[in-house]
Amino acid sequence: MEQVEKSTYIKIKNALTYVGKLLSTAVLILLIIIGMFLIYYVIAARVVIKNPEYKPLFSLYNIATGSMEPNIKVDDVIVNIRVKSPESIKVGDVITFSSTSSISKGLTVTHRVINIIKNDDGSYEYVTKGDFNPSADSATAKYDDIIGKVAIKLPGVGKIQGFIATKMGWF
Repeated sequence: MEQVEKSTYIKIKNALTYVGKLLSTAVLILLIIIGMFLIYYVIAARVVIKNPEYKPLFSLYNIATGSMEPNIKVDDVIVNIRVKSPESIKVGDVITFSSTSSISKGLTVTHRVINIIKNDDGSYEYVTKGDFNPSADSATAKYDDIIGKVAIKLPGVGKIQGFIATKMGWF
């Protein structure tokens, strides 16, 4: 009887050790990926500050308002991919752009495309709206003002970025 209990104990201990190693490896890989994104974020932000016209292939943004809730929440980080042509943006896509609205002129906004306008001169404009907002944005997003299309949402990662931006976080 004692031998069976000892054998069961060893099996359970080995299983828990395996699960623990698996979980710690998964957490380590996740932290490395998040760390790489955050390092890229800091470097890309410094490049954009020096050259505002530069549009990186990938860009990361920490969501600061609830205008896109419940789909994208405050402190989520979004990964944008630069858009190669105006035709690659479709109704329903979530885009990040530099706003020309009188309320938010020059701010970076992430909203959903609800309509596309093709002008006679061949240029494109996009009617956008935050999912939580009751009405469309007051100004359209012109293709030249688009930073990118949202490819990935990283829930809550902005809290980590906010902590790292503090003196304690850098330490």
